[in-house]
Amino acid sequence: MASTLDQLIPVCLRDPAQQNDLGCVTSSITYWTDRLFVVVALVSFFYLIYGGFMMVSAFGNEQKYTEAKQTVLYAVIGMIVATLAGLIIHLFTSLLSKGL
Repeated sequence: MASTLDQLIPVCLRDPAQQNDLGCVTSSITYWTDRLFVVVALVSFFYLIYGGFMMVSAFGNEQKYTEAKQTVLYAVIGMIVATLAGLIIHLFTSLLSKGL
């Protein structure tokens, strides 16, 4: 059980000597945003699959097909927003770690 908990905590937070370092803050932010991005990517993937299934099962019903297109569109928009947010956070942490 301890090894599972150790994987959830960034490396720098496990070492008390590094906890007061600015690099620990930036690596922790990067660590958690990377984990969050994986969750968002998985959710978007499953919504894409769900939207595709809705499109296939619409059987000519225009209203169901429109709902399916919206589901796919929202999944793609969510993925794009999450990617841009991740890029901005990585840019911010890289600037912060360089001291700019």
